[in-house]
Amino acid sequence: SGTTGVPPPASTASATGTSQVPDQSDKIGSSDGTQKPPPESKKFNINTLKKDEAITELKKAIALLNKKDTDMQIINAQYSKLNQEKSNLEDNLIRLSNIKDQACNDIQDFTAKQIAL
Repeated sequence: SGTTGVPPPASTASATGTSQVPDQSDKIGSSDGTQKPPPESKKFNINTLKKDEAITELKKAIALLNKKDTDMQIINAQYSKLNQEKSNLEDNLIRLSNIKDQACNDIQDFTAKQIAL
């Protein structure tokens, strides 16, 4: 008595599957080397999403993943550049050390010649 077999309205559907989708996907990460905190996540009931809303949420998630991929590529390029600069500095340090050693040898030779005179 009283049950018609009709499912409850979407607004009361049970949360059998929930998902978190950032609502500020355009503001996550940055290409200028600064870090931004992750956005507040919103939870929604996957059972209540309409097809268009679900597609929109998926597109946001894909855009976020693409942004993260781009950010990682930028970070990797910066890391490679820093490693190259480090290598150049190490090479310069070795050259300076060699020049210093040669200058010390030249001074010792000059001093020895001065003493001999």
